[in-house]
Amino acid sequence: MEFTNVIQFLNDFGRELTDKYKSNIIKDDAVASGELLDSVKYIFNKKNTSFEISMEMAEYWKYVESGRKSGRFPPISAIREWVR
Repeated sequence: MEFTNVIQFLNDFGRELTDKYKSNIIKDDAVASGELLDSVKYIFNKKNTSFEISMEMAEYWKYVESGRKSGRFPPISAIREWVR
């Protein structure tokens, strides 16, 4: 079986999910360097009759999404890189 419709649906879903996440980053005014925005993409894998779709983005997405825990200072190297 080719599963053409399923594959098309999952690819459309991946593009829509990626676009929505990027829109949310912009809406939340979370664009500093643009690196996170540029790194957001979906990955589609097909193995026989198994399908998988996942998101990939810069490692620090979780801090943009949820913030940092209180009580710890952000890494100085990350702040210096952000300022550059």
